[in-house]
Amino acid sequence: MAKIIDSLVEYMLAARSAKLPDLVLQRGKSHLLDTLAAIVSGSTLTPTASFIPAAPSSQRPWLSRSRSAAVAKRCYAR
Repeated sequence: MAKIIDSLVEYMLAARSAKLPDLVLQRGKSHLLDTLAAIVSGSTLTPTASFIPAAPSSQRPWLSRSRSAAVAKRCYAR
């Protein structure tokens, strides 16, 4: 077991100083910016608009899109 851990430690130490390929860096930056954009754009949605589609339909047969978020909050708060 100690041999495996030693090998893993050596690998991780070497990986810290390894240069990532440009494509990996570009895609990583793209994913980070996409995530931040989704957070910012989603912050303007009302709770109902963001909550209802996320709930499985089997758990919300009584909840239509016209109901308020207060109903959903009251029913899902446990």
